[in-house]
Amino acid sequence: MEEIIAIVEIKNNKFKNYDYEVISKARKIAKENNLNNSTIILAKNSDEIRAGLKHFQLEKVNIFNYKNEQEYDSKLKKEIILEIIKENNPKIILFPGNVFGKDIAPRLSAKLDIPLLTDCVEIECTDQDISITRPIFTGKILQKNKILNSGCIITIKPNSFSIEKEKSSGLEINIIDENQYENKGIKLIEIKKPEIEKIDVLDADIIVSGGRGLQDPDKFNIIEELAKVLGAATGASRAVVDAGWRPYSEQVGQTGKIVSPKLYIACGISGAVQHQVGMINSDIIVAINKDPNAPIFKFADYGIIGDVFDIVPALTNEFKNILDK
Repeated sequence: MEEIIAIVEIKNNKFKNYDYEVISKARKIAKENNLNNSTIILAKNSDEIRAGLKHFQLEKVNIFNYKNEQEYDSKLKKEIILEIIKENNPKIILFPGNVFGKDIAPRLSAKLDIPLLTDCVEIECTDQDISITRPIFTGKILQKNKILNSGCIITIKPNSFSIEKEKSSGLEINIIDENQYENKGIKLIEIKKPEIEKIDVLDADIIVSGGRGLQDPDKFNIIEELAKVLGAATGASRAVVDAGWRPYSEQVGQTGKIVSPKLYIACGISGAVQHQVGMINSDIIVAINKDPNAPIFKFADYGIIGDVFDIVPALTNEFKNILDK
């Protein structure tokens, strides 16, 4: 029987929403099309990993329990996956559209000689074909592709699919011995982690983002203070990331991260198409900009016309007063 395989990499023993999206979507497609369903996880095997999988009625899970230095060897990861699936008959291989997926999926596509479609937002599978929809031209056009009589590899654009959980009644987990695979290319010297662990914009329920209206990087402290009070992630537009004001990990937009928080507060961001694509799926969008003609006001749920240096600190103080009660 043909199979759909979900492949994810877990860091720090924590599943991200985009990992669950891939696992959930693979399970749903398998159920609707009578396909076998298996999951490959590259991680350090732990109780937290096993607990995270209990949310899904999965058939078979392979966990490759790697060493630290193996996390950084893309060639090794590709070989591990090929070894696991060599006796399988995959119709679809799903990856998240994160750094891991963008790194490994093309390598696997080239090795298996099957098509690769990236950043997909819709997948429909039948006995005859696989239909995949993906945005192109900065999200202005949705391109529909059909794969006929062939397997394919798909990366899913984060925050594009709902996560459907169902408690597992039993789970077959195969732990793969890391000693079978020798890492020859990379020697791990040191791992440096940030002093303060920040919330990833991909996982955040609330995001406070800043743009060129902040004028210089030092003034982003007002964004960070508001985010701290709200328990939010800090985001940024492409312009300020390109200028070196903020790290790429915070960039929201077509060439950054696609987010879907419950609340998105855009401060000093004009709302160009590139940024709009990244945050349009937010439940509520609040825009703060002194330019009444800024494009962002056309799609924001709430708009505040005024100086961010007056409004953002005022909001911070007001939220403090409300939340401290």
